[in-house]
Amino acid sequence: TSTAIEIINTVEDLELTAAQKKACLMKCFVKRATAYVDLGQLDDALADFGKAREGMGKNPALESKMMRICQWISKRKDSKELRAEAAQHHTDQDYKQAVPLFDTLIGIEPLDPLLRVKRSECYLRTGHAAKCMWDATFALSILDDNSDKDLSQADDGQSLQATIQAAKEKQRLRSRILSLRAGAYALVKDYAKALRDYQAALELFPTHPELQKATDHVSLLIQAKKYANRSTSLFSKRQYYKARGVLTTFLNKIPLPHLHVGVLCNRAACYLATRQYGKCIQDCSRGLQLYEVMSEHKANRLNEEQALEWLRTLHVRRGTAFCWQGSLEKGLDDYEKAMKLEKSRVEGSSESIRLLGEDIAKIRDSLEKSASAISTS
Repeated sequence: TSTAIEIINTVEDLELTAAQKKACLMKCFVKRATAYVDLGQLDDALADFGKAREGMGKNPALESKMMRICQWISKRKDSKELRAEAAQHHTDQDYKQAVPLFDTLIGIEPLDPLLRVKRSECYLRTGHAAKCMWDATFALSILDDNSDKDLSQADDGQSLQATIQAAKEKQRLRSRILSLRAGAYALVKDYAKALRDYQAALELFPTHPELQKATDHVSLLIQAKKYANRSTSLFSKRQYYKARGVLTTFLNKIPLPHLHVGVLCNRAACYLATRQYGKCIQDCSRGLQLYEVMSEHKANRLNEEQALEWLRTLHVRRGTAFCWQGSLEKGLDDYEKAMKLEKSRVEGSSESIRLLGEDIAKIRDSLEKSASAISTS
């Protein structure tokens, strides 16, 4: 285009009218400006678009379009500092501060896949799974739309080499996007879709240790969900021994300690239903100890609300087993701990608090009657 512009401006016998020359120059300036934008040479792009606007004549629609393009380039030029600030927040893991900056940048450059990827990661780290999925999916669609563009433009050995390198970078970016979306699916417990995305990412980088680890982890979660659903179904049908067997298999085959707290709690319910109070107490105590150990080593993956619910239930079941064994003091202690946990829960229900209060009153009443009977005798 630079050569064409030079020819139009210098060669006199082109057999073009002044209007035709002006039209050709305008097209050349627009094409060269577009190329400058792709190269990131925004000052040159603005200069060429400005020259194109001068040669347009009276065309309000085209003038308006060109003005919007120039405004967009100006914003993109000004966004360099904003991009650096957003990248710094992202690097510092200050994801909440980074998100509004990426919002602004994506408004300026909506088809930049890297901006979408970084905002997607911010959403994932702050627990916004649906938004993470949306950005990741959009970024993948941008990559798919541009998948053949670079190869079609490779016309010599040097450009082909650059194209191959660009293809490798896109492959890395695609793998990263897939793993982010997989993480979002795992966050909402859609493990089948998470596994699909992790496996797709692993196909791109088969030797990547973190991807392999994540794929194996999600595979275990899928197995765990099957065991949990099976045991719940059996328990609801009052097949307590079979439900207990499934939960025991879960504990033996699924090496995910943070899930074992809930499994032990559910197996304790099976023991309680079959009046095996000693084993119920053992499982509840084991679950409480496991949670304490995980918390000390910062290995607890349960969210706070979920953890409080399991802990409360473990205390209630152990307290019930103690009461059936005649250890009312120990049972009362567990029920009072359960009450304290229920009151601390954000989603704690007034009905649960009322029922726990009634049970505590009954245990205290039984203790008083027992003490009265002993003193009378």
